[in-house]
Order: sequence, then C-alpha cells, then structure tokens
Amino acid sequence: MYPSAATAMNVKQVLNQGIVKARQGRYWQALDYFNQALQVQPDCATALYNRGCAHYDLQNYQAAITDFSKALQLMPSHVRAYINRGNAHRYLGDHHRALADLNRAIKLQPLAHKAYGGRGLVRLALKDYDGAIADFDWVLERQSCFPKLYFWRAIARLQRLADWQHPLAVYRQALADFDLALRDAPDFVEAHYYRGLTQFHLGNTYEAVLALNRTLLLQPDFLEGYLNRALLRQYLGDAAGALQDVEQVLALNPSLEQPTRDIDPILTGWALWPHQPTPEATVLPFRQPFYLSQVYRQRGQLCCHLGDEDGAIAAYSLALHLNPEDAVAYYQRGLIYQRRNNFADAFQDFSLALHLDPKDAVAYSRRGEALAQAGYLWEALADLNQALQLNPGLAEAYRSRGHIRLQLEKDPALAQADYRKALELSWHESRPKIES
Repeated sequence: MYPSAATAMNVKQVLNQGIVKARQGRYWQALDYFNQALQVQPDCATALYNRGCAHYDLQNYQAAITDFSKALQLMPSHVRAYINRGNAHRYLGDHHRALADLNRAIKLQPLAHKAYGGRGLVRLALKDYDGAIADFDWVLERQSCFPKLYFWRAIARLQRLADWQHPLAVYRQALADFDLALRDAPDFVEAHYYRGLTQFHLGNTYEAVLALNRTLLLQPDFLEGYLNRALLRQYLGDAAGALQDVEQVLALNPSLEQPTRDIDPILTGWALWPHQPTPEATVLPFRQPFYLSQVYRQRGQLCCHLGDEDGAIAAYSLALHLNPEDAVAYYQRGLIYQRRNNFADAFQDFSLALHLDPKDAVAYSRRGEALAQAGYLWEALADLNQALQLNPGLAEAYRSRGHIRLQLEKDPALAQADYRKALELSWHESRPKIES
C-alpha cells in the first residue's frame, strides 16, 4: 500500500513511517514515504538524508550522493551524511572524493569509528596500505567487534607483502587477523578462503585444505574454492581428490566464460593468487570467470597422473579447442603422444608449443627426442643444440645429444663429453643442500 499524500501537518509522521520501513529493510516503501514528505517540504534535510540512505541500501549510489549533497547544503556539519556520501563515492570507484568526505567527517567528529573504517577501505583501494592498516588499527583498538575490518586489515598486510623483508611474519599477522574475523563471524566465507591460502604460504598445507573444506561447506558453488583445493590436493599427492574438485567445477558451470587473464596457481606466491579482493565490491569478486581451457588442462594433468592417458588427451584436446594458444597444453599432450610412440603427433604438438613459446628449451629437447626416435637424427641434433643454447643446464638434453652423436658422428669423445655433463648436472640436482 502506498502512503497517502502528505500535508504540512503530517510531514513528520510520514517521515517517521519511512524511517520505520527503512529499518525493516523495506527500502522501496521507505522511498515512497520520503518522497511524499519532500513533495510538501522540499528543503527537509532529514527527509533528504534518509532518502539518501534508502538509495544507498538499494545500491543506487549516484542517487544517494545527490540526496546526501542536498542534505549537506542544509546541514553542513552532518557527520553521517559525509560518511555515507564518502562510502557511496567509494562504491562508485571515486576514491579521491570518498577520501575527502571521510576526512571531513573525521575532522567534524574525531571519534567517528565508521569514518575511520571507510577511510581505511579507501586507502586500501588507493594502495596506501600503511594508511589503511593505521585506520583499521585505530578502530580495532577501540572496538574489537568488526570482523570485516580484521579481514581487510589482513588483506592490506598481504597486499603490501612485497615491501616487507620478512614475509612469514606478515603471513602470521594476516592469519591472526583472519582468526579474529572468524571469532566474531564464524561463517565468514571470504575469511575462511583467504585463511586457507595464507596457511598454505606458511607451509601448513593440510590446514589450508581444511580451511577450503569449510569455505566450500558454506559456499558450495564457489568455483575458485574447488580449483584451489584441487591444486592443494594435487600438491599433497591426492590426484583422485583433485580430479573430483575439477569435475565439480565443470558440473557447476560447464560453460565458464573466458576471462581477461589466466587462473594463476596459488602455489607460487601472494601475487599469483587467483584474485585480489577490492574494497569497492560489496561481495568479494571470487566469482570471476575462469579460462575453461585451463580447467580442462588441469583435468588433463590429473588424468595423466592417474594413468588415464585417453582421458588426458581428450581433456587437452578440449582445452586447445577452447584456447588454441595454450602452449602448455600442446606440450603436455605431446608428451603423451611421445610415450605412445606416436612421433608424428608428438612432433606436431611440440612444434605448436614452440611456435607459441620459442624460448621453451624443454620443448626443444622433447621435440629432439621425438625426432630421434622417429629416425630424423640430424633434425633432432639441431633441436637439442637449440635447447642447450637456451638452457645449458638440461641434463636430459645432454644425454639425448650424446646418444645421437654416438650414432651420427661416430665420435665417442664428443658423446662421452655429453654423458659426463649429463651426469654432472644430474648429480648437482640430487645433491643435498647444506643449510647454515
């Protein structure tokens, strides 16, 4: 039911009804009441502010900014209007205007917790990580029941990780913050997820899997959670479990769109985590689409590990159908063809991989081996020479070249030199490292 037309006598009553509706989460009905009040009294700062709040809660941020601005013209010291307008600017990506509004709110009310929290998120978006951490510290030292601020402080610590000389200490601090966030919000999906990634970087792989288990229990359609758990399971040697996770991704969304960038493995560092959260988003952007081709490539790797070469070839072929420029998929499919003595297809796949990545020394070495196995010894020798020019540390390339030299050049001395080099490199690779 819509409100009846307001009159000058009942504007306050209509306004109060709008506030009640807003507190109940019925924002569209609240807007109707605030509009009624403003039709009678257009310069009612309270109605303008509350209508701005309703627009804000409906994520109509530009309309909210307009109403907050009108309210501030009438009430220039309205701290909450500055805070809310600043946060609306932040959601729209206008961080400098957001920062100005939040600074103004803090100047008017130096103990405004929400202003410090909002400014911390703006500073995080502006990559002022020290400033963001300082703002989050200020709030959390005075009031410790803000799980999202613990979460964002952890993210700020991790985002500035490259500037720190002791990354393990940073990971431990971030882990402590994630734990504090989960203390007050045990079902905080993003905190469980990033806690799991942090555990991995601390060397606690089993704990990382447990954290991702909890993440997926809370968010069963979290594609990136399954993909990262698959990587962790593969790292732990559980190829069957990893394959189940990959299959779950494809079952949940068999037509993933191609994204603007690759899925980066979590196993090589913070900078390569699948995505970095941004405080502009109301929900963390962990639903970014992935390269479907890379999901199929991972399936191929796992099938191969489990001895299902036919399944692996099928998966790599699907990956290449989706992304014909995936050099890794060509190389890995070529390895299977080579093991099956299908040297023609192996040669073709290694050649396509090298066309896409001409500096891949290992692909040259493998193509050389396939050529030698097919009887093309001079061509094989050229590939192995190229591999060793690109990477003089390839023991297998020296070993293969030694075999070919023995057959082609009838010079045991050259072949023996390659064999010795291969043994030397293999010995250095297997030699235990002395730690100080």
